[in-house]
Amino acid sequence: SVDGTDRQQLIQYSDLAPATPGGNYLVTRSPTWSPDGSQLAFIVHEMDDRRNIYRINADGTGPVRLTHSHAVGRLDWSPQGDKIVFEKAIFQSMK
Repeated sequence: SVDGTDRQQLIQYSDLAPATPGGNYLVTRSPTWSPDGSQLAFIVHEMDDRRNIYRINADGTGPVRLTHSHAVGRLDWSPQGDKIVFEKAIFQSMK
């Protein structure tokens, strides 16, 4: 739950849609509950150095990868809970 009581594991890495050969993942970070507590958004740092945002229902069903990126950073929900805002680094060559 949002307040940390009744803790339970919601998802196994193997449940996430494979994004890398073999579906290998390193770290899950930045878990953020939607304002109504019905969904959880989080960042998965994958073996090939990609960082993607996933969303899952509070009961562990319906995992969805929302981004396909290498440089996703912090995330948060809109006050209405209908959007997720996140930081993304843009790299440019210095010539």
